[in-house]
Amino acid sequence: MHRRFLLLFLCCSAFYMQTMSQDIIQLTAFTEGFTLPVDIVHSGDDRLFVVEKRGIVKIVDTTGQKLEDPFLDITDRVSGSASERGLLGMCFHPDYTNTGYFFVNYTRTSDGSTVIARYSVDSTDADKGDPNSEKVLLVVGQPYENHNAGDLEFGPDGYLYIGFGDGGSGNDPQNRSQNRQELLGKMLRIDVDHGDPYAIPADNPFAEDDFTLDEIWALGLRNPWRYSFDRETGDLYIADVGQSDWEEVNLQKAMSPGGQNYGWRCYQGDAEHNTSGCEEEGTYTFPIYAYPHEGFNCSGSITGGYMYRGAANPDLYGKYIFTDYCTGKFRSWSSLDSVVEIILEGEERSFTTFGEDSAGELYVAAATGDIFKIEQTLTATKESIVVDKLILYPNPASDKVFFKRQFESSDEVLEITVFNTLGISVLSESISTTDGLNISSLMTGVYWIKIVDGGVEYLAKLVVN
Repeated sequence: MHRRFLLLFLCCSAFYMQTMSQDIIQLTAFTEGFTLPVDIVHSGDDRLFVVEKRGIVKIVDTTGQKLEDPFLDITDRVSGSASERGLLGMCFHPDYTNTGYFFVNYTRTSDGSTVIARYSVDSTDADKGDPNSEKVLLVVGQPYENHNAGDLEFGPDGYLYIGFGDGGSGNDPQNRSQNRQELLGKMLRIDVDHGDPYAIPADNPFAEDDFTLDEIWALGLRNPWRYSFDRETGDLYIADVGQSDWEEVNLQKAMSPGGQNYGWRCYQGDAEHNTSGCEEEGTYTFPIYAYPHEGFNCSGSITGGYMYRGAANPDLYGKYIFTDYCTGKFRSWSSLDSVVEIILEGEERSFTTFGEDSAGELYVAAATGDIFKIEQTLTATKESIVVDKLILYPNPASDKVFFKRQFESSDEVLEITVFNTLGISVLSESISTTDGLNISSLMTGVYWIKIVDGGVEYLAKLVVN
């Protein structure tokens, strides 16, 4: 990309984000009546699967209607009596259509240990998981009832990522997060398609390290309750719940070789916490964003979300959306310029988890059993004025967009270049205002469009649906 356009692109994007209204999103009721929902996932189709802490998974269709019978019921083996124990996470195999495998993370009744297990869909009913098909992949003891983490996510590399908390109590009394011979306080990465019950990826950072367990992908985590991969870039966002002062979001870029140490218990957010026996500060990876607790009692507990990549809410595109269980504030972190905004002031609902459907639209669940769809409040209009002289319409569009000069008539040709969000040119044409620009070859998503009219450059956001 030419440097001149790169600067224009960044400046216009930053201006756009900083001038938007604070109440950027609204929560639209989608479905209700769940018992402590803790996860929302999809299997690649239009269904949503809602995980209840007690050990039940229910299916919801596109209208928010629940199927009468559960997809899975493993309440007989799930210990959910403590506030941070239960059936805590679920994900589907990347090739679920062919394998029929899905994976769950739960604490078991016998001793509270975390169990990572694989299940199969019923061979005769796609809306039923087989509770008798369990294959246990991993069991990790939990010394205390809290900080069990619970998420499961497949990365774009096809490996399963498992986030473990530090084992609980407070302040990591046994310093497990920094202990390389323990799985607690770590992000694990395993290959579920090979080995029995799994294999270690050859490029795991500590696969050849005698001092660190082979499964470990990253360390120094306190309680990574929710983490997610950017479906466009493959970047990993880890929301790590803090102790008493700071909540944080960590970023691991897609091409990272792993091995990061995110600092707990030496650091909490960017601040020193307990540096006894810790390494030099430069050996740790610090968060891309940390925010302080507010008030007393439940003053901060981050609920991690997703980088928004859907098409319905263009003002959210390229923003990591997250909230806080205690304060109910929703924030966004921009991948373009790292600007953080409060996009919805406190909602007293105790939000437990986010979900992303197969189209990239986002949902959020509350401990009350309600699930909401996240939507922008500033809806894209059918005509977007560009720098007071040109109108680009319709926007969003699917086949063609047209350009109209506001104050003067001219037969001069417009030079049009369309860029994706990575700044790569995907379409370039010279057109008249009457011809319009054919965009039918573009995939659904958000683009930036540069218009050169008589030597003057304009920049606008274009949504293709």
